[in-house]
Amino acid sequence: GSSSIADALTDVNAIAKPYSAHDIHGSVHEGIMASTKFVFDKITQTLVTLCNEYKDYQVLITGHSLGAGVASCLGLLYWDHPIIFKQNKLKVYSFASPCIVSHQFVEKGIADDFITSIALSTDLVTRLSLESVKQSNLRLDVIMNYDNNVIKECMVNLDDDNQELLKLLKSLPTPNPNEQLFPLGKILWFVPKIVMDQDDVKRRKCLMCLKEDKNNDKKDYA
Repeated sequence: GSSSIADALTDVNAIAKPYSAHDIHGSVHEGIMASTKFVFDKITQTLVTLCNEYKDYQVLITGHSLGAGVASCLGLLYWDHPIIFKQNKLKVYSFASPCIVSHQFVEKGIADDFITSIALSTDLVTRLSLESVKQSNLRLDVIMNYDNNVIKECMVNLDDDNQELLKLLKSLPTPNPNEQLFPLGKILWFVPKIVMDQDDVKRRKCLMCLKEDKNNDKKDYA
């Protein structure tokens, strides 16, 4: 994870930089990809040597938060590598990975078989990117133009089918969809089981109760 000022600078350098790999043309998190290439240059030759010495061993790469983003990007760089990926059957497990690649990489699904990204509940890290911040700012601009009573009604009334403001906020697109970034690979999202309930009102009521129960650590996750 992020444990120094340098790490924090890497996190905030979240510009979606154009990037092409494996005949896919999209964008990546500029700061995390820069860190990944630094690690790649440092370890690849040593890793290949070890793989050739221990051909029956599987290569596992893992990390948390910033480290998860680097781990996933390493997986992207090593995809189809004849030794690390093919011979030693690379697997990557990324815990709370930041958003690191654009939809072009996600839609191709090249990482789904060997990169697993684990997200827990409403963890902000796995959803945050510059585009999501811009989208949030646009939503705040819309909210500021509404009367306070309308805003309060949206917050209190759980049945939002007929609420114009909520419908508008949900439909508001990100300014630059091609620069929206996502975690890479197959995503395992651990949430309270009530999140999967089809009844919107019941789900939201229960989630608010879960949020208020700060002392209850034994929540039922799915």
